[in-house]
This record gives sequence, C-alpha cells and structure tokens, in this order.
Amino acid sequence: MSEMDVVKNILQLIAVPVSLAVIIVLLRRGWYLSLSVWTALPVMAVLSFFSAGEVWHSFRVMLTDSVTHNLVLAVLGIGLLGEVLYYNGSINAAISALKKLIKDTRFLVAAIPAFIGLMPIPGGAYLSAPLVKEVGEDINMGAVPMVLANVFYRHILYFVFPLYPGFITVLEMSEVSLHSLLGFSVIPFIIAFGQSFWQIFNKVPVEKSMAKGKKETESGGSSRIYPLFAFGASIFPILVALAVPLVTGWPYFTGLAAGVLVALFQNLPRKELKKEAGLRLQALKTGVKGNILLTIPGVLLFKELVEASGMLDMAADLMEVYGIPVMVIALVIPYLTGIFIGHHIAAVALSLPLLMPLFPGGAEAWPFLGLIYLSSLMGYIISPLHLCPILTVEYFKVPLHVVLYRLMVMTLGAMAAALGVVWVFG
Repeated sequence: MSEMDVVKNILQLIAVPVSLAVIIVLLRRGWYLSLSVWTALPVMAVLSFFSAGEVWHSFRVMLTDSVTHNLVLAVLGIGLLGEVLYYNGSINAAISALKKLIKDTRFLVAAIPAFIGLMPIPGGAYLSAPLVKEVGEDINMGAVPMVLANVFYRHILYFVFPLYPGFITVLEMSEVSLHSLLGFSVIPFIIAFGQSFWQIFNKVPVEKSMAKGKKETESGGSSRIYPLFAFGASIFPILVALAVPLVTGWPYFTGLAAGVLVALFQNLPRKELKKEAGLRLQALKTGVKGNILLTIPGVLLFKELVEASGMLDMAADLMEVYGIPVMVIALVIPYLTGIFIGHHIAAVALSLPLLMPLFPGGAEAWPFLGLIYLSSLMGYIISPLHLCPILTVEYFKVPLHVVLYRLMVMTLGAMAAALGVVWVFG
C-alpha cells in the first residue's frame, strides 16, 4: 500500500468523527441543527473522497426512500398535534383532571411534565415548568429537585412511547419490531423511574405529599371516575394517533393525521366559532417545525454517505483487532453522540448506520438496537445543548452544571439495566 493510500484510508476513517465535530462546533456557535448538519455533509464528502456523481446518487436514494417520507411526515404530524392540543385547551384540561386524579403530590409533579412530554415539541419543558413549580412548592420542594423533575420526567415516557420521534426513527431505519423495542425498554424504564423518584423526592415525607389529598377526601372530594373520563377525553386525539398504526399497521403519520383531524374539532365553542377556527389554523402553521424537518433529510443523507464511504468496514476491522465488545460500542458511541449533538433524532440517526453492520443479522439484533436507542436517549437528556435543561434552569434560576451532573447520575441505573438486557439476550 502506497503512502497516498494510507493517508486516504486515515482520512476516510476520521471523516465521520470530524463531521460530527463540525456539527458540535457549529451548534455551540448558535447555528440551527439543520444548518449545522447540512454544512457538515460537504466535509464528510470531501474527506471520504466522494465524486459529485456518488454524492448525487446518495442524495437521490435518500430523497426517494420511503423511510425519509414516513419520518418527515411523522415528525410533522407530531408538531401539528402538539400545537393544536395546546390551542384547543386539551392540555390544560388534562392537567386539571390529573390534579383531581392523583392525590400524592409527588406523583403529580412527575405526571405533569411526563404528560406534556407526550407532545415532543422543542422547549416543551418550558410549558410544564410553571405547573411543576406551582405543585412542587405545595410540598416545599427545592428549586434543583423541581428542575430535575421537570427535565427528567418530561422524557421518562420516551423509553416506551411509540409515537416519540426517536422511537419511530429506530423502527423506520432498522428491522426491529415495535414489540421488541418496547420489550427491551420496559426494565430500564422501571429502573429509571424508581431511581429518579428516590433521588428527587427522598426528602419529601409521604405524609406531607398526601396532605392535600387527605384534606379533599375528608371534605367529600369528588369521585375519581369523572377526572379519569375528563383526562381520557382530553387526550383522545393522542389515543387515536396511537391506535391507528398499532391496529392497521399503517405508517405512523397516518395515525398522527387522524389525531390532528380529531384535535381540530375537539372542544369547539358555540360562540366565536370563526375566531376559534382561525386560532386552530394558526396552530397548524406554528406546528410546522422547519428546523427539525430539514434536519431529518440531512441526517439520512449522512447515513447514506457513511454507508457508501466504507468506513464501517474499516472500523469493524479495527474493533475486531482490539477486541472491543460490540455491547460496549453500542453503549458508548450513541451516548456520546447524544451528549455532543443535543438532539435525540440526530443521535439515533447518526449512530444506527455506524453500528448496525457490527450486530448479528435479522431478529437477533434487537437487544443492540434497543441499547442504541436507550443510550442515545440518556446522552441526549444530559446534553448541555439540550433545550429542556437550558430553559428549565433559566426559569428556576439554578446553575446548569449542577443539574446536568445530577441528571447524569440519574441515568446510570437505566444504562446499567439496558446493559443487563443485552448481556442476557444479546
């Protein structure tokens, strides 16, 4: 092998890390994620020695792939559904019902951001922060525990929520089945909730957290049947969005479209109907998140270029030489990618093409794919580029580094559980 070939191989091997570094640097300089990704793509192409024809071929494959279409439409539907539910009053109604339904204030503090997290819109933690503060102050929670609750529980259901964009990304980009990915995530979800609940509420006495509920019960509080019915009615569009793809097997965007349609006609007032219709049409406009929608084709094109570069084969050979366990790679790389990128969809979409060729083929790969999903989610939660911690600490006026450290500790139990599942089944 000539000296030129050696240099070329080295550049091809570092093309992906350098491209990721470009994205990180640009994000830290305040660039949009979509613009950062599309700027890094030429760097990837140059270092990989792609010709213009090869880049065009990869672009055409990405553009015509059904994965791209389904993913873009699904993320668009999620943004639209979240905005319409906010405008039609369903979110406020659901939270009011939760306050009547959940008597233990600790669980109510966890439930509010978790519910709002069902609409994974950027910066959504800022919506739940005032509500968490209002409820948390009833049991004398400190500012840091309230921040931890608002950030961590906003993402807790993403372990097992099939309509979460990161979840859909794994399903669309791999052959893993929905029940396999859900099955993998159940134990880490339980561990994560238990560990976080203890860390956040260990200084809140049970008697104090139940005081408000006892008072209402003693004064003849209303039955839980009506609040449960009210909560179900409020989130009915979400239930529709979940049911359609699970029952029919159709793509996720079809269920989301049905959910948006239901939400548009939900809670329509008898008076000022024209004004209300205008607000809901405005919600459709604001629900289009251009930055995220442009990011998805970018990361999918990145995926195509990574696969075409041959870097995966070289990386696999190196790992085989040094004997690094695949399980460790599937844990560390997505975790670091989630931290450095600060966006879970991007972390998943960038990690999958790097690692999938290293796994067993077919159905045996599900534990490793589940580990990629979970470890990238944990990295994303504690990322200093993640908008939810940034906005929440700004609201509660606490140091960001303190919160990120506590969040990192909070993720360790879930990551250990995920490794245990892979150890047993992988």
